[in-house]
Amino acid sequence: AFSELTEANGLEGILATAWDDGSPHTETVWRGYAAQGEFGWNPTGRSVEEYVAAHSQREYGIDVKRNSTHFIKELEDAFFFFDGALVQSGRRNPAWGTTSFKLLDLPEKKKPGEWIKKYEGKIKQAEIEDKRYVSICTELEKTIRASKRNRYSLYIYKQLNELQHFPVMLLMALAEYDKEVESAAKKEKIQKVSEICAQFKKIRADLEYEFSKTRFLEQPEGYVEDLNHHNHLSAKTMNFDWMYLYEIPMIDKINDWIATLSN
Repeated sequence: AFSELTEANGLEGILATAWDDGSPHTETVWRGYAAQGEFGWNPTGRSVEEYVAAHSQREYGIDVKRNSTHFIKELEDAFFFFDGALVQSGRRNPAWGTTSFKLLDLPEKKKPGEWIKKYEGKIKQAEIEDKRYVSICTELEKTIRASKRNRYSLYIYKQLNELQHFPVMLLMALAEYDKEVESAAKKEKIQKVSEICAQFKKIRADLEYEFSKTRFLEQPEGYVEDLNHHNHLSAKTMNFDWMYLYEIPMIDKINDWIATLSN
């Protein structure tokens, strides 16, 4: 659309930039870079749908009549829920600047159903995102099998999909706990919550395994931090913890909460 406006108004050209801190991995934005290159040169040459099909064929060598990369758009849409799923307030989206945040409250043992009422909107959206996750998994696996080249970005997408599904699983498990009234059933549901928290270690390990193929995940000893005015997400920690700004403290909060339930 910006390229079309540039042409319609007879401007000399368009200068496009990207915030490096606005994406967890450069592989996730290369399609956008290539799109700007094409539409900046010829904004009315192809539709977005035609460009997406051409990119899929040229980048991955897939037969676009049999396979689709629509999962990329679905992943982008899923990110908006992931970005704030575990907080009541605050922002970590680096494009807008990170802020302080407040994590979600947790269910009260003696007040079943109250937590669900409080976070009804988040729980309903989590159920939608859970279905989206399954759809992304199915389409992504087909694309990986069908691709002839450049699979690395597909593996990055795969791990990001798993990370974005983590708060979805957590919210749905907490809702299941809050629904129960009987003590035995509650113990079973809390065990599920605990297992999901433990599962985060593998999600993180798998993601960092792929990311580390093309980047360092922590600063070297003696690194001097940036002193400028920018509030970058990736400058929050010297290691890769910044990637899980909400998830790590939420897991700690849940583990402390579980410990109190046995009292």
